[in-house]
Amino acid sequence: MLNGNCCIGTILVSPFKNEWLETLNLFLQNMNLSVAATLLESLLVIRLIANDNEKLEQASIDIWQYLRPIVFAKKTIKPRVWAT
Repeated sequence: MLNGNCCIGTILVSPFKNEWLETLNLFLQNMNLSVAATLLESLLVIRLIANDNEKLEQASIDIWQYLRPIVFAKKTIKPRVWAT
């Protein structure tokens, strides 16, 4: 089910516009782990699978930093929750 991987992650983003999905998918293709994105109306669901926690965390940070200026028109920063 996890293809030998031990870590899973989910990122939820709303509101997300369909017109952003193509460029997001191009960005996700360059990740070094299994990742998929689904748009459910205006809710973006991104699922990640990796073989180690640090790889999953870094991918999550990279995705968030990519999406933040697009979706929220805010500067790219590392979320404070990952500093704890």
